[in-house]
Formats: sequence, C-alpha cells, structure tokens
Amino acid sequence: MCIRDSHGGEYRELCEYCQEHALKNVVLIQSLSNPFPILAKCDCFILSSFYEGLPMSIMEALILDKPVVSTNITGPREFLEQGYGELVEDSQQGLYDGMVKAYDHELDLKPFDARAFNEQALQEFYQILK
Repeated sequence: MCIRDSHGGEYRELCEYCQEHALKNVVLIQSLSNPFPILAKCDCFILSSFYEGLPMSIMEALILDKPVVSTNITGPREFLEQGYGELVEDSQQGLYDGMVKAYDHELDLKPFDARAFNEQALQEFYQILK
C-alpha cells in the first residue's frame, strides 16, 4: 500500500515509524509533481485527511483503477458514496479497517469512467453559463 502525505505535519514521525518497524511496502511522499508513476504501482489509495475538498488525488487513483479508501469527511463523502470508494470512520481504527478490507480485496466498488465524468462536468458548467 502507499500513503501519500503531501504537506502533513507528521511526515517525520511516519518515516521514523516505518524505519523502526522495517516496513518495506509503505511509500511516504512529502511532495511530488507527478504522482502517476508511483500511484500506478500501489495496491490502493488511502485518503486520511481530517478535512478536504474533493482532492484530485482521488480522481488520479480512480483513473488508474486503484481502490480508494477515505475518511468519511465532507468533500470525498459526496463523491465516494456513489460507489467509487470505501468511506471509513475518521480515526486510526477506521483507516486500519479500510486498509484491511482493501488488502483482503473485500471492497465492492463501482468502476470510474473519467470520460463520462468530464463530459457531465462540462455540461453542468455550460448550463451555468447559459
């Protein structure tokens, strides 16, 4: 699994934890302009934010056909509850449970059609302009 931590304050602590526990399948990234090559090698995408709009990283993961697990917060909730991802309790236990479900291939997620999504978004935008 991969954890993507672009600006989180706990980055150093997470690095130390991974080193202390010899975790070899965790990738921590503080900043990256193009996440696709790394995300393509990941088993799933975990969004562990306490607050977020609808992050582009979710779309990037879905475009690469990666299962998405996110804390059940405003922003991702409205999108993922349509069946595109697993929403979990906003806690360590919730994230752990979501990761276990992803690892055990127990997530029943709807495929994401990026072209259809973009077409619908454009239609909605043009409707606003009329």
